[in-house]
Amino acid sequence: MCKAAETQVLNIAQSVESTVISLLTETKLISTAEGQTISSDLGVLLTDIANWKSGTPATDIEQVVNDIEAALPALPIPAPFNLLIPIALGGLTTILTLLGANSPAPAPAAVPAELTAQVQTLHAHSVAAAGEAKVETLTGYKPSTFDKARAMLGDSSIAANKYKDVWNKAVADNKLPTTLKAA
Repeated sequence: MCKAAETQVLNIAQSVESTVISLLTETKLISTAEGQTISSDLGVLLTDIANWKSGTPATDIEQVVNDIEAALPALPIPAPFNLLIPIALGGLTTILTLLGANSPAPAPAAVPAELTAQVQTLHAHSVAAAGEAKVETLTGYKPSTFDKARAMLGDSSIAANKYKDVWNKAVADNKLPTTLKAA
């Protein structure tokens, strides 16, 4: 489990929330029923994450993230704005990855007590590797070994900052309105 996991998850969730809301606002979808549902779900997500503690299950948060992941691609977001959807999905995947890696491992069958910590470590590494691969597929971003080490050592802003960097690069590369830039 990484140090400052709660803050890391909250920081990336706040970044995803602000960028998705700006995307919905810019595309005039914020006032639709679907846009309002996503906006509401993002609010619930932030509240649930603020109340989550590392080492505890995150089932409710995972469900909200899954709901948002299903709703975002279904929106009629016009090109070229739709190019930002995979980045938002990558941010949501990062949330799930951080939660999963910092939640209890599934109970293994008949593991001696002295191996419990190793099971948790293997679980965290497995979840992190799978999440990293999915984020890379969605966004093209692959964290450096240095960035991963910084996150593990407690840099609670690294994931959120890298998410914003990828988002802002896509906004600039596609000549989208600067109002979409993440702060």
